[in-house]
Amino acid sequence: MGKAPVRRTRGKAQAIIATAKTATLKTATARTAATKTATARTVAAKAQTAEPREVEVFFLLLEKDPLLEKPATNRAFAKAVEAIRLRKNKTAKEYYLLAFDLERQGQFKKAAETVLECLKMDRRFVRAYNLLGVVMMNLGRPAEAERALRTAVRLDPAHFAHHANLASLYEQTGRFKLAEKLYRKALEIDPGNKDVWICLGMVLHNRGRMEEAEQAYRMAIAIKNDSVYARFDLALVLMGTQREAEAEKELRACLATEPQIVEIRSTLADLLLDMGREKEAEREYRRVVRQDPRNAGGHFGLGKLLEYAGHAKEAEKRYRRALEIHPDMIWAHYHLGTALAKTGRAHEAIEEFRAVLKADPEHAHTHYWVGRLFSHMGQNDKAEQYHRKALELDPKEPEYYMALCYLLAREGKSKEAERICRLGIRLDPRDAYLRSTLGRLLHEKKAWKEAEKELRLAIRLGSESAQVHFYLGDVLSGTGHPAQAEKEYRKALEINPEYGMAGLALMRLLVKTGRVNDAKEVSHAFAHLMAATMTAVEKRFSRAKKGAILRKQEIDDLLQDPAILEALFGQEK
Repeated sequence: MGKAPVRRTRGKAQAIIATAKTATLKTATARTAATKTATARTVAAKAQTAEPREVEVFFLLLEKDPLLEKPATNRAFAKAVEAIRLRKNKTAKEYYLLAFDLERQGQFKKAAETVLECLKMDRRFVRAYNLLGVVMMNLGRPAEAERALRTAVRLDPAHFAHHANLASLYEQTGRFKLAEKLYRKALEIDPGNKDVWICLGMVLHNRGRMEEAEQAYRMAIAIKNDSVYARFDLALVLMGTQREAEAEKELRACLATEPQIVEIRSTLADLLLDMGREKEAEREYRRVVRQDPRNAGGHFGLGKLLEYAGHAKEAEKRYRRALEIHPDMIWAHYHLGTALAKTGRAHEAIEEFRAVLKADPEHAHTHYWVGRLFSHMGQNDKAEQYHRKALELDPKEPEYYMALCYLLAREGKSKEAERICRLGIRLDPRDAYLRSTLGRLLHEKKAWKEAEKELRLAIRLGSESAQVHFYLGDVLSGTGHPAQAEKEYRKALEINPEYGMAGLALMRLLVKTGRVNDAKEVSHAFAHLMAATMTAVEKRFSRAKKGAILRKQEIDDLLQDPAILEALFGQEK
């Protein structure tokens, strides 16, 4: 997409003991398991023999199956909870178990009310503060969550889960430095906890410390080799450090274990597209859409493939489908804008780009695109405004200097255009396009010597533009070097045989040097432009012979003829 935005944002980190119901890869990872395990074990350790038999049985089973994964444990838990609900006089631990069950079901408001009943009975029930913090995080009440979790840490600083959950809260609220500190504290207590290593990796990733994030994810994988979450996040780090082959290997390992996770397949498709493997990317995107017809990322990816293949109208349909599913998918708006622009629907494209700028006002390439469209529509003032904004946001992009320079030159603001062009060259002295543009600007003000220097440098830097050779030919013609000028005009026509301006310029040069018959030979390639020219030349100056040099007065007379002027120069504009 040109100046494409960051490929994908990461989901909010969840609490370590967040509800197990949220099973999507980014919004509920193995963090859920980590603290539920610790919480359950702690509750079991503190269970007293005076508790009712159902609670005791549940805690004994929970020791062997802390995540309630086995049907027998689930049945025992359900039996214990049902017995507790029917009991009139409940203990603090019983309220805690009810709250634990409500949290698992995602009934966070009721869970908060129940755990508060627990704390009324036992103000030093540490695990209840931990659970209250997690519930408040899920209710979107971070201040109360922090207060509860800090209390849990103060009452029991040796338990890793309290540190990890408080770290998760700090991560969610963007306080990554504090989050990192607490995750590391949790790992001091329990260095073999893979889930906390994953969480630490995510924080380090968010802080841009890719090497350390990679180490954290690899630690998690070393603890549990088939950890899909660790491998997926590791793949994202590898993609961010341009290690595509390694990232692909990790993503395919994830899919070998969990082929049903659509997001992993979608990420693999994105990677394959970035690597230029369009056919493989298309195959994966189509699998994504088959697995989940309402997956916006799959439709978006197919849209990009179609757009890159030059099928803008078909791409438009995919982008619109992605936006039906996910109206806030900013980069679907962006690419829909580019597709509409490519099909000549400038007004519609601008509306899509405005949707992007509403969400991300500082996306430079969107400003650039809007500037291009306004320029195309002839609204130069608006175009200049957007081009200047793009340049302000990203002053290291030569393309933005080029666009603004071109616009200013077209408006007749040659001096300012030259200034912008020179700024771009200062940024990238080896940019052939900027060099050639500066050469053209200098050509226009007849600064022949400097113009020649810039145009020749553009050619040495790799410019194969017919225009560069045409303007160099004009410069050489203007400085009295007709043989060299002819060579450049012919080079321009070699690159682009339909380049009328170069053909006309070569004709003009040949006529001026008395080579009318040579000019006539050149005109064969431009019969539709040149027939009238040669007829007028031969009638007006029939005594000219091949190789003859015309006197200045004769040239002036010849070039005063309206028919010749029209034929020679009328197409130049």
